[in-house]
Amino acid sequence: MEKKPMCVENTFHIKAYEIDAMGIVSNIVYVKWFEDLRHLLLDKYYPYQDMMEEKKSPILMKTEVEYKKPLTIMDTVYGKAWFSNLGHTKWEITLEIGTKDTLHCRGKQTGGFYSIEKNRPIAFPKWFVDVYTECQKGNDLYHPTESDFDEIINVWEASVRATHTFLKEEDISFFKEIGRNQALYSVDLVCIKDCTNRIVAFMGIDGTHLEMLFIHPDQRGKGLGKFLVNYAIEKKRVNTVDVNEQNEQAVGFYLHLGFEVTLRDAVDGTGKPFPILHLQLKSN
Repeated sequence: MEKKPMCVENTFHIKAYEIDAMGIVSNIVYVKWFEDLRHLLLDKYYPYQDMMEEKKSPILMKTEVEYKKPLTIMDTVYGKAWFSNLGHTKWEITLEIGTKDTLHCRGKQTGGFYSIEKNRPIAFPKWFVDVYTECQKGNDLYHPTESDFDEIINVWEASVRATHTFLKEEDISFFKEIGRNQALYSVDLVCIKDCTNRIVAFMGIDGTHLEMLFIHPDQRGKGLGKFLVNYAIEKKRVNTVDVNEQNEQAVGFYLHLGFEVTLRDAVDGTGKPFPILHLQLKSN
């Protein structure tokens, strides 16, 4: 199956009670798989717990199913769902069920988000629209696991070598060790993967503080940093960040995005002589 943006995939195992006497999967099972895929998709991009905290709920308005070829209990079934259209208050999800080389069922669901307080459908949050727009470019949000840490630290090193020219080789080795074995474990990590499934940018958040943001040098100038910071502000409620004073590009970047310097330390958190600027998001 071709990879789609803002997408989830899943493997389904056919149960004995989901088939008829001929071993053919019942039509209603496809609808159940559609529901499973839709919940996986929402859980990836807008978890139900987050919506409940914001007094919102997803609503399903319509499900359309096009049956193409029967599945049997001997088949290994793959499912895929992605946001194929995003309007002001309605989304469309396209869903596909198939085997390795054959599409067996295609469908579409229409829905949106509902305000529990206002008792009516509501527009999508700006951060959600931004994620959809970024995914149309071939990039996708990704929440990594520990198995991704080596790839993440490689992005960190490439970025640091391109931007932190004031660091010596021993400094890079020192901070790389801390990052790989300590820092990555202590933050909420959000990555961007490109269309080749390669991690090209990441950030780490601790509460409302942006602890780290690094973009691979071959991806600079594409708006990934701005996208991640805006996501952090609008979705994660981030309002502070610390920056090396000698990294003038980063300082200018955060000032442009609405942060202001509130404090300066002559040394960094490890006591090394790299001045740190503490920035806070300006209040509206």
